[in-house]
Amino acid sequence: MSEQRQVARGLVPENQAIRWDVSQQLDTTERIVTPENIAFEQHCAGIFSRGLAFLIDVIVFAVVWLVMLFIEWMLALAVIWAAIQLGVSSLLDDVFFIVAGINLVVLFVSYWLVWGWTESRFNGRTLGKLALGIRTVSVSGHPINGWQAMVRSIVRGVELMPFVTWGMVVGIIIPPRTFASQYDPSFLPLYTSMPFGTGLIGLLFLTLFPRFQRLGDIVAGTMVVYDRSRKNPGLAELEDPRTAALAEFIPTSFRPRRELVKAISVYVHRRARLSEARRSEIAGHIAKPLLARFGMLPDTNYDLLICAIYYRQLIAPDATEKAEAARLAAKSSALRTVGGPA
Repeated sequence: MSEQRQVARGLVPENQAIRWDVSQQLDTTERIVTPENIAFEQHCAGIFSRGLAFLIDVIVFAVVWLVMLFIEWMLALAVIWAAIQLGVSSLLDDVFFIVAGINLVVLFVSYWLVWGWTESRFNGRTLGKLALGIRTVSVSGHPINGWQAMVRSIVRGVELMPFVTWGMVVGIIIPPRTFASQYDPSFLPLYTSMPFGTGLIGLLFLTLFPRFQRLGDIVAGTMVVYDRSRKNPGLAELEDPRTAALAEFIPTSFRPRRELVKAISVYVHRRARLSEARRSEIAGHIAKPLLARFGMLPDTNYDLLICAIYYRQLIAPDATEKAEAARLAAKSSALRTVGGPA
């Protein structure tokens, strides 16, 4: 044990209280601990990113709705033309009512295509979220299901309240009497219809909750986080020379699951941005039960142990394979030299 103590010397004891500067914590970081005592960190998306993604989705929704509306009216015109040709023009009065009903169906379908269906189908992503690099996940860190995506879309109508009309906006700038006397009254229905949501309720919830959750997120049990899965950082560089030495004390029978290796890899790639105390606090979730399992000293540095596991699982096998390939190549070259040309 003395050799191991030299490798892990100068480290934070297990019974020592861990303290760190509160200003170094990230308010947008949400820590999720699995039943296996594995800690994941998700960075919650802020108001600006979510608002810009929503704006992109609104534009996409308008484009999809207009395209479907154009197809709808082309089909309606074809029906009208066919009715005139067949001499059943008396049915044309009902066509406009049918078109109005189809228009509501088109509006509903296009709404669910942009938000409800895309989020459930593409792992919590819409086109706006994909463009901003964010996605919707459950508060447990798992991908959202169809029910959660549907609930978020239903509650969105409440979050857009209160609804106002263009006439309300114009009335703030131009007095009603002035508008009625100087402008064409035929435009009045345009300003008293077409209500749009202000989104004040949704904005209020986004600012009140630490995860930047809107009302739909709270009801559905979801949150919006930055998507880091598209990046492939490669192997991390471990600057501490004690890492390889401590890796020798890890039992050869230790075969971690893929989820644990992934969590360790994420931690090692991000540890450079963390303070020493923060590293010890995060790494301790995985290191504490493993120290007892490996029979190591309790004052072994948590951060160093995680790096040693990373080295043992990802770097050392690669180095061993390269060394074995080089040995086989040298042996083959020696055999060709002794035996001469074939």
